[in-house]
Amino acid sequence: ALEAEVRELDPTWKPANLRPKVDDKITDILTTNSQPMAQDEIVAAVGGLFSPWKVKNVLKKKSTGPKAVFTLADGKYTVKVA
Repeated sequence: ALEAEVRELDPTWKPANLRPKVDDKITDILTTNSQPMAQDEIVAAVGGLFSPWKVKNVLKKKSTGPKAVFTLADGKYTVKVA
């Protein structure tokens, strides 16, 4: 009922996704650690929340191109500064 009311007021509103995103979790880990981390360290820090394949794939995709979120230097990842 509340969702219907909100949609009436703002048709562009969408409920927030309750599933965590891999890149958000990795960003949180890197920010908390405040120093570059190797891929294996990030996989260990994420734990069982996501599969190691998924974490590695996101790191690979999000560290290149114009929409890069992470920076890879000397085999270690950091959060890209905007």
